[in-house]
Amino acid sequence: MNKFLILIAAFLLTIQFSNAQTTAGTQNLGFNLGYYSTKANNLFVNPGYSTETYVNRTTDFNIGPSYAWFVADNLDIGGIFFYASFTDSNSGGYTGGFINETNKQWGATAFIRKYFLYQNKIGFRTGLYVGYDREALNTTNVPSQSVYNQNTSTNNYSTALRFDIVYYPLKHFGIAAILANVSYNSYRSNNVTEGATSGNSINANFTNGLALSMVYIF
Repeated sequence: MNKFLILIAAFLLTIQFSNAQTTAGTQNLGFNLGYYSTKANNLFVNPGYSTETYVNRTTDFNIGPSYAWFVADNLDIGGIFFYASFTDSNSGGYTGGFINETNKQWGATAFIRKYFLYQNKIGFRTGLYVGYDREALNTTNVPSQSVYNQNTSTNNYSTALRFDIVYYPLKHFGIAAILANVSYNSYRSNNVTEGATSGNSINANFTNGLALSMVYIF
């Protein structure tokens, strides 16, 4: 929560002023891009047998556009499209588990959101999000454990109520940060070795990091 208080203070200290572009007919075009990569040298100890070193590499990438149209003052509808890829691999002398795991995901989310702004510049928005995504997970193990290799495809369906803070520092530029999210999720998964499975979950969380999205207003 301290991070968000600092963020709000930084917004209020800006010297540029403009009216928030949330009137009927206004359109927002956004673009999300994220990349994360790590490399770690690890020591694997098998008591009584051996000690081995191995290298673990992780890469996380996501990209996608968003679009919103204000159908009325302070009320917009729109959608988000995305593609994400996650890779986790081990190399070297490690023989105790998987050597490569990839997870690719793509999908779309539709939303309707209501804005509550102070002096048409800074405030909050809350809205309903309905989404679908397709996920493909592949895990490759060391040769001695290849029987545990996995290929899984999953269809995920979600409905969420989200609460964001929004700020318009410029006439054609806006920023939003997620504060809280409550969602209902349903999945249908098909695994090559285990067959079909399904499940449902309800999640509620307050964001303790800083996840920003930016839009161009026209």
